[in-house]
Parts: sequence; structure tokens; C-alpha cells
Amino acid sequence: KGKTKITALIKKILATRELRRPFFDGFSSISLLISLFKVVFMLTKHIQSLQHKLVKEAVQIRKNRRVRREKNQALVVGEKMVKELSRHFLAEALFSLELQTLKAENSYTVSKEVLKKITGVPAPDKMAALFPLPNHSLDKKDHLLILDEIEDPGNLGTLFRTSLGLKWDGIFLTPKTTDPFSEKALRASKGSVFFQPYAYMEKDSLKNLLEKDSYEVFLADIDGKEPAKLVIKKKTALILSAESKGVSEEFLPISQKISLP
Repeated sequence: KGKTKITALIKKILATRELRRPFFDGFSSISLLISLFKVVFMLTKHIQSLQHKLVKEAVQIRKNRRVRREKNQALVVGEKMVKELSRHFLAEALFSLELQTLKAENSYTVSKEVLKKITGVPAPDKMAALFPLPNHSLDKKDHLLILDEIEDPGNLGTLFRTSLGLKWDGIFLTPKTTDPFSEKALRASKGSVFFQPYAYMEKDSLKNLLEKDSYEVFLADIDGKEPAKLVIKKKTALILSAESKGVSEEFLPISQKISLP
């Protein structure tokens, strides 16, 4: 099937006049394209078995936070997100129903059943990929979002996406906050978790950092002041707490309550 698709694509390219012009040293751009497709085909491996080692590994990375950290990888599902991330990062493994020209350390064509197992999606969107986890620094950041024991992965992903869109400099997560690279969080973030700097930090250490670096700390609370009545300094931190537990006591002495619309 793969060879048939390449042949059809080459015939389509041959039909364009632009590619019939001479290239250099007697070669034509047509022969160059044919060579390119041969290379793509040779470098792409095929996986048919649901029991393939790499399939099982991808499933574990998708499901298990500990494995993600050990492998330093996250599974990204869906054509749009994979292609967008591929513009900025090199995938360590690309799984696709069809041959792709996206850059990746390893490329694999897979059956629909294999892609279903890898992604956990009944009707997967053409491709998935394993990307290395980002390595960010939160040094010298002026505007910080602090997510304190956020449990819902969908909420966490949305907060990552929103903070990136509002140009906040980074996010601190307290230890019991859910993993931003879990399936639901990653999907809700639309890939923003790869671009928004973040780090985990113990509450006491985080409190000491905010005090030491003279941050103006605000705590989201229904009984807080309206944002318009507050004076915002250059170095600002906003704390959003767990949906069910509320704010951690460690942050109360250093925070002003603010009511968010």
C-alpha cells in the first residue's frame, strides 16, 4: 500500500510543468523528488503487531506518570497537534497510518488497530508521536501562576493554555497537582504544556521564594477584592487552589485575596 501511494504521488508531481525544468548537473527536480520519496520509504518502518515492544511502551507512557518521567517522554495524539509540535521539537517516535515527511528520530507506519491501542482513541486522528518532555527554567520570571493541588486534568490543561495566551512567564505546581502531560491535561492544553515554562516545588520552598524575591502574591477567593481595586507591582504571583480543598495554609500569610470574574 505504501509503495502504491508513493507511485501515485510521484505521478501527480510529474504532471506539474514547474517540475519539468532542468535542475543541475544533468539532474531534474523530478529525479530529486523520486530519490527523496525512496529515502522516506526506506527509513519508515512498519508495525502491525499489537504486542510490539514499542506499542506497549507508548501505551505505558500514555497511561503512567512514573513511566513518563523515567522515559522523559509524553505521547501526543492527533494530526494537528503532532504537526504543530514538530515545527518546534523533534519527535523521538512518529506513528502514522500513512507515510509522512515530518522530521522524527524514528518513523513508523501502523495499522488502524495499532494506532487505536497506542492512542486509546476508538477513531484515532491519523497519527501520534512521542516527544521528549520540555526542560524549562523559572529563574527571573516576573509574572507567575501557582497551581496548588489542582486535581482535574482538564482544568489544569486549560490553565496552561490560558496562561500562555495571556503571556504569563511560567507556572509553579505544588506536589499533589495532577500531571500536565496526562492524556486529558495534554489534550485540554492543546500542546501549550510544551511551551509554557513550569516546575514542581514544595509549598514551603515556594513560599520562601516568593517572600525572598518580593513578589506581590494574590490568592483567588470568592470573598476577595475586585482586581480593579488592587495595585499590581512588577513581580506578581497568582495562586489558584484545589477545586475541593481550597487554599493551602502555607500561602495565607503572604497573600492578598482577589475575586476573579
